[in-house]
Amino acid sequence: MEILKLTSEDIAKLKTMVGRESEPYKVEADKSMFWQLAEAIGDTNPLWQDEITAKKTQYKGIIAPPAFYISFWMNPLANGKIILPITGRRGFDAEHEWKFNAPIHPGDVITVKSKIINVLEKQGKKSGLMAFCTYETTLTNQHGVKVAVELGIQVML
Repeated sequence: MEILKLTSEDIAKLKTMVGRESEPYKVEADKSMFWQLAEAIGDTNPLWQDEITAKKTQYKGIIAPPAFYISFWMNPLANGKIILPITGRRGFDAEHEWKFNAPIHPGDVITVKSKIINVLEKQGKKSGLMAFCTYETTLTNQHGVKVAVELGIQVML
């Protein structure tokens, strides 16, 4: 596929996406996921690995490590959860800001939903026209509690 430069028409198409939401999808959290992720990154915190120790904490059991929130719900624009009306363009993740509100426990069913909240046009010195697409992703558990919110920016070139 030929890589195309971003045009003013592309920016206009992207701006029509502001307010567009992805279809929600669900992920059931499993403690083996927590353990495998912690092992993979070398995180030995007993909150995600040791049930006996974790039961003695305010959480009353094992909880997901912070990396778990991020590992399953990366950029919805780059991974196709929100389909953009342009193809053949380059892009990259520019920013991710997470707010963690509540722990995820084994057995929790997390609903993930993303929404494009802004598209900003900028002119790069060497790259040409760029679009900064800001999106918000919310993770809500089966009790209706927003466990985390991500604010991210994908730059399209």
